[in-house]
Amino acid sequence: MRNKNNITIGQALDRMVSDFKIKGKLDETRIKQGWEQIMGKTIARYTSNVGLKNGKLYVTISSASLKQNLSYELETIKNRINEELGTNAVEQVIIS
Repeated sequence: MRNKNNITIGQALDRMVSDFKIKGKLDETRIKQGWEQIMGKTIARYTSNVGLKNGKLYVTISSASLKQNLSYELETIKNRINEELGTNAVEQVIIS
């Protein structure tokens, strides 16, 4: 008979992340690491900072024209990142 307290390693890790309240930082790290792959080399080249806080993704772009173009694609950016993470960590994208 299997003990009801048995959990998988994945479940244990999920609990630990939840207990230590580090999910946001883990998501932010994953976004930063995958930024070039998710958004492409050109956008990554002009990105000076990416940060996630309370569901808001803050992205600093050094090119005014690229910043303007990306401002029309906020929903697409949000969806791409959430798809890559496999979660809805990003609720809003803010480009500056």
